[in-house]
Amino acid sequence: MKRVVYSLVVLCVLCVAISFAHDPPPPGGGCGSNLFINVMRPPMPVLFTTNSPIVLRGQAGPFDKVEKVLYSTSAGAAGECTITLIGCFYRTNLLFTSPEIGLVPGSNLITFTAVPLDPAVTPASDHVMVFYNQEGLNQRPVITSQPPRAWGSNDVYSYTLVATDADSDPLALELKTSGPVLATATALSYGTWQIDAALTATNRMPRMRIWIRATVSDGITRPVSQQWPVAFAPCGSNSWHGGANTRPRDIR
Repeated sequence: MKRVVYSLVVLCVLCVAISFAHDPPPPGGGCGSNLFINVMRPPMPVLFTTNSPIVLRGQAGPFDKVEKVLYSTSAGAAGECTITLIGCFYRTNLLFTSPEIGLVPGSNLITFTAVPLDPAVTPASDHVMVFYNQEGLNQRPVITSQPPRAWGSNDVYSYTLVATDADSDPLALELKTSGPVLATATALSYGTWQIDAALTATNRMPRMRIWIRATVSDGITRPVSQQWPVAFAPCGSNSWHGGANTRPRDIR
């Protein structure tokens, strides 16, 4: 019986030694290393449509160097999270859980900070962006204008985009393009922008495609986008390419 117990003890010691010899250190682990903190979250951005408080969790470490984990929101709320130990041996980290956090309509930036025991160590922080849309109370913007699909004279393109918002929320416009084109937007009035574009390539290929995408956002609901091709006639040709009958591509 003693021999069996002795063998088990030796086996456990060897397993621990092998683990320490081959396993990589945990994120931010090791003596004298910096702190780390990670918030557990689904793919960003997170969208909520009900006004219910949320609870967020994550990990921080090294466990013996973190005094506490704090949270703060862009709306001015702040507090301390509860922390528990998870793991074993040197892999031990802290699991933190926030109290219930209330959301305000629109964007909610929630920041978590791991506060070190040693004031000389730099705190670590991580954040998550949560959008709260008052379902049934706030409506998405609507783009009411339609863009021209061809270049004007001297390869200059111009389009007045008009968007409305039933809730009169502040609106913002973002432009993205595909192809050799430079586009800019100038605000004319509420919900109205002048979009000007010009080719950046001097030698136009016969089937060169130009795409423009305009995205209007009110900062509360999901943004609305309008994407369209712009056609032009290659030099010495009367045929149009890149027009409405071409296959759309996603502008990233």
